[in-house]
Amino acid sequence: MGLYLFQAGFTAACWAEQIEQKTLHLEALDAKVAAFGGNTIGTWLTFGEYDMVKLLEMPDNATMAAFVLSTTSGGHFSAGKTTVLLSTDEGLAALGQANAQADG
Repeated sequence: MGLYLFQAGFTAACWAEQIEQKTLHLEALDAKVAAFGGNTIGTWLTFGEYDMVKLLEMPDNATMAAFVLSTTSGGHFSAGKTTVLLSTDEGLAALGQANAQADG
């Protein structure tokens, strides 16, 4: 399972709906993550360019891409960003590969 940071900004209409209903649409997103075979590690509301961040585990990059496409096509988000997160072990492995290529 890969780790991903998913950041999203809500549209004005989505904020209005959440204010009216006095609820956040975060549980629906968690259900969608699970439907794609993933797991939500945590969710936070944020200030700035994005309104929400989620730390997710997903089976692979293609599955994460499918989740993002499915989620953002619903019209609730005004902006989004996905960052693939590497463990320190994966980073060290990448350094080793880079070093091997530099020597070759």
